[in-house]
Amino acid sequence: MHVDPFGHLRWHKALDAYVDGEFAGARREAVADHLKRCQWCSDQAELLLRVKESLTRRQVRLPSLVAARLRRWVPRLSDQPLGTSR
Repeated sequence: MHVDPFGHLRWHKALDAYVDGEFAGARREAVADHLKRCQWCSDQAELLLRVKESLTRRQVRLPSLVAARLRRWVPRLSDQPLGTSR
């Protein structure tokens, strides 16, 4: 399956806010509808959710440098197909 990440840029930017529950009403519905039709974006949303849940469950607070690196690294995951590594 060929995925054009530029075609998904609008949705890609919205996934983080969607996963965090920041959208309501029509905006939330629009993202949810897209995720039902787009496996690639759905996979990215699932990945973001799992990473955020994992970090939330941690008892120890991450050092700020580590947290900053993770915030920069997570969006890069969306730039590559799932199941591959850099």
